Amino acid sequence: MPATLPGPIRAFGLCHRDNVQRSPTWLGIGMFVIGVMHAPEALATPALIGEVLAFDSLDRRRDSPPNEEPYYRGDGVYGRFDGELALLPAVGMNYNASGWSTELALSGYYLNTIGVVFRHNEGRWSPIAPRADFTVSSLSLAVRPLFLLRWSQNLEQGPSFLDLLIDSLTLSVGSYWSQQHSLDRQRYGLETELSVGFPLLGRAHGPWLTASVANRMPKVTNADNRIDMVYGLRFEWSFSLGN
Repeated sequence: MPATLPGPIRAFGLCHRDNVQRSPTWLGIGMFVIGVMHAPEALATPALIGEVLAFDSLDRRRDSPPNEEPYYRGDGVYGRFDGELALLPAVGMNYNASGWSTELALSGYYLNTIGVVFRHNEGRWSPIAPRADFTVSSLSLAVRPLFLLRWSQNLEQGPSFLDLLIDSLTLSVGSYWSQQHSLDRQRYGLETELSVGFPLLGRAHGPWLTASVANRMPKVTNADNRIDMVYGLRFEWSFSLGN
């Protein structure tokens, strides 16, 4: 059975009907009342949810991959409203001018839009040579601006793989701290990362393969200071929490 829309979505009226955008104003309360009136009928017959929200559900069912659950088809959400929180543990590999490092990461997103990301990179764990001569950890604020914007504009037309791929575009900004092993030297600075993910099962929750490019700028200004470009590939698994 489809999950109901999270409270913030209902309260601010981020919904559409007949391809007309309803701005996120207090007029959304009226849409919420209409939704409540139709809820018993829609929940009793899941296929009616697409009609209540004016989704082109038949076309989306046709375009969705066969391994999608029926209630993921046609809503443009693909399970992202199953819970208000999404948790993503990850493991991957990073490369920059110093060599390869293994990355462990954990991120959490609210409504798949804004979240916090913690990453830990260790060159000594890398199975690929040359191994980077440092350990780097970072804590960042991340935002995925396209999901709610595209969904509220009725732009989630499928197939699900394409919609999820576009909506996964993520920008994160935060701080990092590093330890260089050979010189016992520490650095602190700013880290920005741009990433995009590939949903391996064509739905929001489950395995993802994410490619990223990051920019680290140390605060120190000595002669060997440089901006490190970091390229990464990681395997993530998305879980839904707080339903």
